[in-house]
Amino acid sequence: MNGSQRPYFLLIGTDNREFSDSKLKVSGARYRRKSLYSDAANWEKIIEILEDPSLTAVIGKLTGNIFNMMAALRYRDVAARLFAAIGKKPNLIMVHKQVLEGEEVIPEPLVVAIDDDLTFNSSEEFRRAFLAVPSPEVRTLVLQMISAAGVSLLPYTTNAEMATLSGSFIDDHENNLLFRIYVPTGRLYASEADRLLSLFHDWLTQVGRHSVRQDGYSTASGHVYEFYGDESLLPQEMSRQFSDFSAFLDLCAKDPDTAEDELRAKGIERVSASSIVTRYGKSVRRINTDLRHERESRMLAIRHRLESELLELSEDGAVSSSDVEAWVDSLTPVASATIPMGAISSIPAARVSNGTVVTINQQIFHGLQGSVVQNIQGTVNLGAEAKELLELISTHGGDNAASLETSVHELEDPDARQADRLSARAKLSAFLLRLGGAIESASIAALQKYVESKLGV
Repeated sequence: MNGSQRPYFLLIGTDNREFSDSKLKVSGARYRRKSLYSDAANWEKIIEILEDPSLTAVIGKLTGNIFNMMAALRYRDVAARLFAAIGKKPNLIMVHKQVLEGEEVIPEPLVVAIDDDLTFNSSEEFRRAFLAVPSPEVRTLVLQMISAAGVSLLPYTTNAEMATLSGSFIDDHENNLLFRIYVPTGRLYASEADRLLSLFHDWLTQVGRHSVRQDGYSTASGHVYEFYGDESLLPQEMSRQFSDFSAFLDLCAKDPDTAEDELRAKGIERVSASSIVTRYGKSVRRINTDLRHERESRMLAIRHRLESELLELSEDGAVSSSDVEAWVDSLTPVASATIPMGAISSIPAARVSNGTVVTINQQIFHGLQGSVVQNIQGTVNLGAEAKELLELISTHGGDNAASLETSVHELEDPDARQADRLSARAKLSAFLLRLGGAIESASIAALQKYVESKLGV
């Protein structure tokens, strides 16, 4: 049976033996292999495969010599179209850290073989092919090309790490992982988020009539939530699904008759629709009440501690309770059961003007403000590097901010699954590399060193 009839993976890169095809064999998944050590005509054939609707995901590896090929004039156009096609499929594209960072220049790069099956006559020949470092100009051009296609490169350092990354990707894709988020212990609204996600699971199964499995695990530092679904659900649709769920919750609380009408329009019979709306309406009111109580309780504890600290720090010993209360209120986000999905894993603090507390100097002000934010976000126990990385993610993470924040917490949690920690390290390394000239190079280097050190590299 050919690829147009049954779903399959595509493995692209260099050598047929690089990826953990044994993982695919064990799972029973079908796959095809294609080499990039080939002429431009073969790259055109790969694009045709990428356009096959039966192709479900792509796993690839790039080397320094492939970077050089992509930058060459005869490959440049087809390379851009190739990665544009990859970007439209779920993908895992890996590259050795040395290739991205240019740590070593290996002379006399291997002559590219113009065929679809490349073999190596010696370990040195293999090394030159796989670890050749492209020039800065080539690296910049290729990374811009790949970024424009919406593809992220994951750096790796060992073959074992590459195999683990590809194995985790295969597992997640085969099980149709919809999303994974990490909520740290101590985060504001953590317990309410747990109940809200359980209700979201119920909505997907009872109202959406999807087959969805909620999974995850707890550690001393936090809880990981994972949702797996049937083929009718796609990971990129989950934000919209959660928005629809939030709107439905709001309707259950404010206009239950209209909510029932919506359910009946979906084919749910009257008695079941009435029962669902009543149950959801009661749940959303309970969650909103608990969210308000949790916020008030947390604000009171923070305010009492800050007032004590300010008495010690202020020059004249006078502290306005109303000023402190207003300041803490402005820093503590208000939540409801109809919050966007990203807010479950990321609780940003509001920004306030530097003049809110006028009796203390700016250095003390920023220190206390940071203390409040960390209390709210549940990051008090994280180190300075992790907190700095979270700030960068908040500023530069874009649509990937929630996923990257989860990666920081997984990397920091020694009890998180090792495969997830390894994947988290690769994602964070890729994020730091993408920042490029946006951040001072010394800061990026220090954070890269921190990320690598978390797993003993």
